[in-house]
Amino acid sequence: MDRRILKSRESIIEAFIKLLSEKNFEQITINQIAERANVSRGTVYLHFMDKFDLLDQCIKSHLVELIESSLFCGVTGIFPSKEALLHSFRYLREHALFYDAVLADQSVPGISNPLAGCSASRIG
Repeated sequence: MDRRILKSRESIIEAFIKLLSEKNFEQITINQIAERANVSRGTVYLHFMDKFDLLDQCIKSHLVELIESSLFCGVTGIFPSKEALLHSFRYLREHALFYDAVLADQSVPGISNPLAGCSASRIG
């Protein structure tokens, strides 16, 4: 993927996560996301259908990364070792802003039980 496209996408996601930490999901607009990311509204829509799609992709991406972090060194199984569990905790610490914002916001649709029925092979 072109570096400019990737940079725009990352800026949009970062701006969205910061906005989630400041206000309820319902209150966030595409214009606010674009302004915070320093991109045009059209650029946001090139990457995401709407703010619900952006939220969904963020959640899926973070859940996949969290699950993969528990599969330390390619070992399969649920928390196969202390090191795998510690690796997962490090991941959560590094992404605390996202998890805190999403889990604390009651207006985030479908977040009441985001892991229901999820497995690494089904997320994506």
